[in-house]
Amino acid sequence: MLSFQSLCSSLSSGGYAASDQSLRDPEQAVNDVMLQIYPGLEDNTGTAFVLRLSEFINAGSHPQGLYILLPDRQGLEHYRPSVGNWIMLQAEYDLMTILQFAKYRLNKSQRLDAATIKLSHSLLTDDSVEQLLKIGAEELSAPIFCSDNSTKVMFWSDKDQLAAMTDDDLVQSITTYGFVTEELYDKYDYGNYLPIIAQSDTAFIRTSSYPNKRDRIVSKLVINGVYFGWLVAVRAKDAFTESDCEIMDVISRMVTLELEKQRTSLPYGFQENLLMELMSNQISDSVEFWNRARCFNWAESDSYRLLVMDFRDRKALQDEDRIALSMKKHLTMLFPGVNIISLRNRLGMLLETDQIEATLSQLEPFVRYYKLEVAISTCFHDIIDFPSQFEAVSDLLNFGQDLKPGESFFYYDELAQYHMLSRMSMGFTAEELYSPEFARLLAYDRQHDTDYLETLRVYLKSQNVLTASKQLHVHRNTMNYRLQKIEEIIGCNLDMGDVIYRLWLSLVLYQFSIRRAALNPEQ
Repeated sequence: MLSFQSLCSSLSSGGYAASDQSLRDPEQAVNDVMLQIYPGLEDNTGTAFVLRLSEFINAGSHPQGLYILLPDRQGLEHYRPSVGNWIMLQAEYDLMTILQFAKYRLNKSQRLDAATIKLSHSLLTDDSVEQLLKIGAEELSAPIFCSDNSTKVMFWSDKDQLAAMTDDDLVQSITTYGFVTEELYDKYDYGNYLPIIAQSDTAFIRTSSYPNKRDRIVSKLVINGVYFGWLVAVRAKDAFTESDCEIMDVISRMVTLELEKQRTSLPYGFQENLLMELMSNQISDSVEFWNRARCFNWAESDSYRLLVMDFRDRKALQDEDRIALSMKKHLTMLFPGVNIISLRNRLGMLLETDQIEATLSQLEPFVRYYKLEVAISTCFHDIIDFPSQFEAVSDLLNFGQDLKPGESFFYYDELAQYHMLSRMSMGFTAEELYSPEFARLLAYDRQHDTDYLETLRVYLKSQNVLTASKQLHVHRNTMNYRLQKIEEIIGCNLDMGDVIYRLWLSLVLYQFSIRRAALNPEQ
């Protein structure tokens, strides 16, 4: 809210040299501008009057307010009016110029105050980021969207309005795909653009030299003290102004408060954001994932292992989400560069290697200190399997202590059959229990009308190429070709014991489901 003192400061910074001032209440708000003095007005507290000193003297009774006085003859700069809250300026400009300057500054403040009140009321009553953005868009006369720092759009003020901006490449990308594509990421130099956002403390206007990119106001979002993403207002009609940037800062503060209130476990790094999108099925395949990840120099790995950690005794805990967030920060310091997400107050730690012994050794004191249990996934080779691996190893934490009392680390390879049995007892279908490798092979057979599952079944029974080729009545070379094709489809080698184990269990479930369907065709 604009005060007398801040208005004086604005006038001084605008080129007007202050020669004297007498402010009884420097913090009092200035609410309006009047074009001239009206003698006899009873209450004009908070009003700014711009006039020459001789006019002030001759005005008779002086209404309350702030007086911006221009000396109009020598010696009057030593005159002391009988009313307080005035500033005298030495300037070459005429009365109307000063008046317009003060009026602009006051109107700008009034606009900011009105927007703050509307947004604050919505924050208290609506509990909706979307509603905050809608109000902000009305104040700016421009649509707004909210992105995390992987360029994924989370919220919109009006997606249809943005989609109608067909002359803007980037807007079309986010309304079509929900994020900035790799091609446009490179075209518009996001590698240098995003650090500018991260380093900016206030909203700023981004004017583009590209013909297919409209001007924007961008404001950084910091959630729970960590850089998370940004808000973007896209110019619809009029050019953006400094006043628009101040309103955008208010919108950003309100959105930050709402996100902190509703989503205490928000991911913060772009890699974590991409993993969370995988968990919520917002990314359809690994090609899409890596097209986006490569924009941020995240390279694909050959092997992954996932560790999921949970409290050993949930009943004894209070403020579980706060503790999980604290543990996540601690774990990030212990393992810099490792992707760690917090989901349902469990910590997931993605290792981009199959060699985990050194990590587990370093992790053990942390687990002991926080009294945690850790479930360890099997090795997987496709990042798209991250969600299924997370759910599978999370299940181990539900019964690990029953099978191995007193232990803190549970390996999926050792407990896979118990996991499958527990899921079946909860009513899961056989297809929901297949290993990711088996599920990919089954999907391939169905899509291409092949029968690689049968080849796999026969081979696993003997694990001998010659024996399997004889049983299938095919040449040995044909059998080798089929096995190579199966390895290509499932993404791993058939000479790995843990892979064979998972495939065999899945095959048993598959055959069981086929028999049950045949016996109970109505189910």
